[in-house]
Amino acid sequence: MENVASNESIYQPFHGQVAVITGANSGIGKAISLSLAEQGATVCLIGRNVERLREVARQTESVGCRVHYLQGDLSQDADLAKLIDNINRLLGQVDVLVHSAGLLHRGPIETAPVNHFDQQYRVNVRAPYILTQALLPMLKSRRGQIVFINSSVSLRN
Repeated sequence: MENVASNESIYQPFHGQVAVITGANSGIGKAISLSLAEQGATVCLIGRNVERLREVARQTESVGCRVHYLQGDLSQDADLAKLIDNINRLLGQVDVLVHSAGLLHRGPIETAPVNHFDQQYRVNVRAPYILTQALLPMLKSRRGQIVFINSSVSLRN
């Protein structure tokens, strides 16, 4: 007869692992968070909207996994620093880092304010770089994975 722990690992491939997911309060990030939780991961949800994060956390807890949620705006350096400190303090390990947060400002480049470009760069490029760099020691020690999610919504007219 097999013990429960081995059965859990068969049915829950992420059992005992910790996943950090940006953009977890909606869309693809939310779906990934729920799926990883169902597969046994402890999840750390990151997003801007704390009320939506709480709702996703409630849904995630309903599958019986541990969940943390951290509110932060990835375009703000102070928020990034606080997120990194909290991840290190709360989790102690990271096995999966999912970059699912994204920002898109639509409009013609001729009239688009440069601050829209700056916001997109900070959320879509700079923040993932900083988070990856900060969490890389934990990811490497756990032989973890980094996942970048990309949307094709900008390709639609």
